[in-house]
Amino acid sequence: MAEIRENCYMKKNILCLILSGLTLCCFAAGKSLLFEANFDNLSLNANHFSAGDGKCLSFANPDLQLRMYPGLNNKGNSVVLDGTEFCEYAAPGNFDASQGTIAIWVAPINWKPSEKTYQLFFDTCFKKTRFIVYKNNFSNCFYFLIQYREAKGTKKSFAVSSFIPDVEWPAGKWHKFDATWDSSCMKLYVDGIQVKDHAWHKATFVFPETMNFPQPEAGDTFCIGAHKKLWNSSHVKPSGKTAFDGLRIYNRPLSADEIRENYNQSVPSTFGSNREPNLLTVPLIDTMPNLDGNIEPAEWSDATVVPVNEIMENSNIKQALADVKAYLKYNGKTLYLAMHSDYKPRKPAILEDDGRVWRDDCFELHLRQKDKFHYHFIFNAIGKIYDAKDNVVGWNAGARVVARQGDFGWCFEAALPLEQMPEIKPGETIEGGLFHAVVATSTCYQGWYDRGKPMFADNLAKIRFGTDDTAFNLEYPGDMK
Repeated sequence: MAEIRENCYMKKNILCLILSGLTLCCFAAGKSLLFEANFDNLSLNANHFSAGDGKCLSFANPDLQLRMYPGLNNKGNSVVLDGTEFCEYAAPGNFDASQGTIAIWVAPINWKPSEKTYQLFFDTCFKKTRFIVYKNNFSNCFYFLIQYREAKGTKKSFAVSSFIPDVEWPAGKWHKFDATWDSSCMKLYVDGIQVKDHAWHKATFVFPETMNFPQPEAGDTFCIGAHKKLWNSSHVKPSGKTAFDGLRIYNRPLSADEIRENYNQSVPSTFGSNREPNLLTVPLIDTMPNLDGNIEPAEWSDATVVPVNEIMENSNIKQALADVKAYLKYNGKTLYLAMHSDYKPRKPAILEDDGRVWRDDCFELHLRQKDKFHYHFIFNAIGKIYDAKDNVVGWNAGARVVARQGDFGWCFEAALPLEQMPEIKPGETIEGGLFHAVVATSTCYQGWYDRGKPMFADNLAKIRFGTDDTAFNLEYPGDMK
């Protein structure tokens, strides 16, 4: 009995220690919060919490009764601002320049990351420093920037950034930025995960020396949106609208675990993490299209349709140049493939089959089962085809291709006999890839799926050959969870 009482006593102590630790953790997190505006009380004022003055300074009437927009997860309220509007707040007491975290939820309303305009999410109007979270006018580039004119040396601006493709940010979809800094470095997180290095985009910047950023002075402010003193219509699109919610400012850099946990409490995401490969099913049908180069809706309405618009890691141009769709279906004997691109190709230079078609603007299809087979097809805008099996160019698929080009862009229809690809049968799931290449000047590579590898053949997802006529039309693969 004494042993039981002792065990119960120990368990109670352990439980108390756990609860105390959680309480201290929550207290520490709460104590480090300087400012929060979530707009749920239908006001632009920071009525939820502010260590300094929480009044909105830029709107004569901060009431949001006429500006009610659904908040994150359709709960509460958010505020939507166009390119001429901003919500400004006093900085003293609400912002610690020496170290901290800026956390904010944003959703594009009528703009895309690839547009060559600025979108401002957070900015400061300080006398000596500046902290900005924004989309640059470079397509798909998002930044956390610190400017400090009194920094030693010649470098006065410091930045971390992320490349975000359009498919990750469709209109109305919420995303979260967390920008952290201290005297040694700065970091950027998107949707709870520290962004990855991408070409010249860096996820962490280590300052060349210890920084002592001065505190904001009387009259210094910060804002969401584009401050009229700092930006004008030549920088931002006046009609560009962004929804804002859940602005929080902390007086310390939150840890990666804290940022991820805060994010997971609202919306789990796959941005920046290891993605599951896309999967498409090719429907088994009993009809066949008339191969004339015209993708007639009546002939392809039973096909699976997928966008081929994701910018590939190996693309030199970091914005989509074309809106591309691929159509796939089969009847057990023939695989039918069609492609439409609104990009007008340059005049094809390869005029024969099995030539170096990849030197033209082109479209590629890969079908592979590891260690068993790899079928590779490349089509150009005049219907010339490169086909190979296991890198053997002498293999001939016996394909029929009809292509068209014009001011609309280019398209083709193709029939690929499965008797030359006997491994592909109903019910089989293999690796596959669809890619659109523009090579006229600098390369622009778009795909149906990107693993971040340098070769198309290493960026394959999954293709299932169906056992019935089930097809689907996918617009935004980034929405698939």
